[in-house]
Amino acid sequence: MADEEELLVSEIVTNGLVHGDSDVYVYVRRHPEHVRVEVRDSDPQPARTVTVPREEDQAEGGRGLVIVSALASAWGNSPSGRGKTVWFELSVPGAPL
Repeated sequence: MADEEELLVSEIVTNGLVHGDSDVYVYVRRHPEHVRVEVRDSDPQPARTVTVPREEDQAEGGRGLVIVSALASAWGNSPSGRGKTVWFELSVPGAPL
């Protein structure tokens, strides 16, 4: 789980720094069934996944939230103050459903 968590944190922190053009704040909360990571930035625009056109397969960016969507058990974003919070959850292995 640590490798997935590290990758997903890296993706949404990078998005906050690049697209939010601001400092970011990271919050991690462990619950019995899952870990929730929240990243807050100053950009009020909602985070959204994009489809990378086939001709841009080699592009360096544009896949962060697609990766988050594929690996996280849940993810989303919501307004937060003058910016937004992007979050994801990963299930804790062996936790009761």
